[in-house]
Amino acid sequence: MNARIVAGLILSALIGFALLSSRQVVALDFRAFYCSGMALREGHDPYRTQYLRACEAGGTDGSYVQMLSTVTLPAPQPTYDIALFSLASLLPFALAKAFWGALIAAAMFVSALALIRLTNVPPAITLAALAISLMGISISLGQIVPLYLAAACGAALLLKEGKPGWAALAATFTLLEPHLGLPLCVSLALWERRSRLPLALGAGTLAVLGLACAGWAENLEYFRTVLPLHALSELDSDGQLSLSVILHALGMADTRAVQIGSLSYLAVNAAGVWAARSAAIRLRSPALIAALPAATAVVGGSFMHSTEIVAAVPLALLLVPQPRYRA
Repeated sequence: MNARIVAGLILSALIGFALLSSRQVVALDFRAFYCSGMALREGHDPYRTQYLRACEAGGTDGSYVQMLSTVTLPAPQPTYDIALFSLASLLPFALAKAFWGALIAAAMFVSALALIRLTNVPPAITLAALAISLMGISISLGQIVPLYLAAACGAALLLKEGKPGWAALAATFTLLEPHLGLPLCVSLALWERRSRLPLALGAGTLAVLGLACAGWAENLEYFRTVLPLHALSELDSDGQLSLSVILHALGMADTRAVQIGSLSYLAVNAAGVWAARSAAIRLRSPALIAALPAATAVVGGSFMHSTEIVAAVPLALLLVPQPRYRA
């Protein structure tokens, strides 16, 4: 590996470590992830409020209580995500938060490097696009999105380089954010035959990890209860850009708004997956097999944080050099 790349990766990680070592960077989302991991490790249901509340208020630091003294932050992630955070919970919270900062900052560097190699856009424009859409808010909240984006950009770049097996491995990690990663993985499996076995093995490994660490009850709870209730709970959020939130704001009943948002997610992503192959052929860009469904994943839907819109950036940067699509 190029020495400058290694240096950039290390420097990014050190910056992320330093930023999240600060008490001023509260990293609210990471607190919920950390506490859900601790709950799972200690044999509790990681989706239940009681244990999460006790951990967030007493097991993290005083910043949480000062900001959200009456709120329990949920961790609506699949059990395989929470299994990974159970490892982080072995560390004291402050140290785990700092290491998480190093990891997501390194992921941002990987995303930038992959996009610079993938597109014909000047590096300054690529870095500006990521700075605006990803870097500040994801660091301050301690989100998972940077890891997703690094995996998505890596998958697109590996497709461009004619390495579908490795692209499948990268695509598996997009399932850390399952509603973002699923369309990308489906597209890859449909349109790149050589990726199917690695994708199946990767997805199977995540499923086994989730079942081994949490069991059937919590896995079923995630799909049956956690996802629907979390979508309902976010309808008044000012950080949401989903179709469900828009319909709710226009006066539609909550349950109906979530139902229509869910249907729109299926319809828009089916269209994105279907169009990905022809777009890749017409524009002579295999990366679009991953980049196009990554972008449709953030259109409509029942649950879409504003920070997740960064999933559309790779497609935008791939299309900018195409005069007919630039607008």
